[in-house]
Amino acid sequence: MGLEQLLWDEHKISTVRKTLTDVFEGGCLRQGHLVLEGKTVALSYYRAGYTPDDYRTIEAVKGRQLIESSSTIQVPDLQMQLAGMKKIQQVLTRPEILSNFTSAETSKHLLKTFAEMHTLDEIIETPGGEMQAAEWVSVNPENYVLKPQREGGGNNYYGSEIPKILKTIRQDEQNAYILMEKILAQTHSAVLVVNGRAERLTSVSEVGRYGICFADNGVLKSNKDAGYLVRTKAENINEGGVCAGFACLNSLVLEA
Repeated sequence: MGLEQLLWDEHKISTVRKTLTDVFEGGCLRQGHLVLEGKTVALSYYRAGYTPDDYRTIEAVKGRQLIESSSTIQVPDLQMQLAGMKKIQQVLTRPEILSNFTSAETSKHLLKTFAEMHTLDEIIETPGGEMQAAEWVSVNPENYVLKPQREGGGNNYYGSEIPKILKTIRQDEQNAYILMEKILAQTHSAVLVVNGRAERLTSVSEVGRYGICFADNGVLKSNKDAGYLVRTKAENINEGGVCAGFACLNSLVLEA
């Protein structure tokens, strides 16, 4: 049963699907509330709006602005969306930034788990001395991943791909990319089922945590853990998106 049908059957909550342009053309604000098709919108869940392609027209931009200006609960709102971007991940690897959000002791432990992340114009320490990150990775790309500000899989550049893409990036575009140390995960055997076919492969897995964060006009109301997700893929696959077809969903098994 689809989520939309479940919401209606169990809670009598109706849902509609609209593009951002649809929202601009058919929506309006009434006393601060977003109204579409004569009904007040309580919650806006973004299935799109995460890439520049979603904002190609001024109508789409104004549709997003209309939602942001209303009382509707947004999943996510603009601040939360920006907080989840790779640039923020890179900034949080800096001890002086991370310490603003947690204790010095906790920061020390967290930093040990982080992969190194740099901007392309950053000066980094290398075996040959200090060097600009872009210059270093252009001749030593094997252990790095170059990431643009995109989500959903299929957007990153790995190893030998990096020097090629660096030649196409203008100087004023460099800050749109993050250079990350490649994580060398431990391999294991797994049975992956794709398109109804099962195959045992040497694989790697990634564990992610779900979180629920709710804020009202910048005031944090709730921030809690909500479970985990495991993605498993063949060891020779670089990307890891499930919906993009690169990985499979999995579960953890704890062994004594």
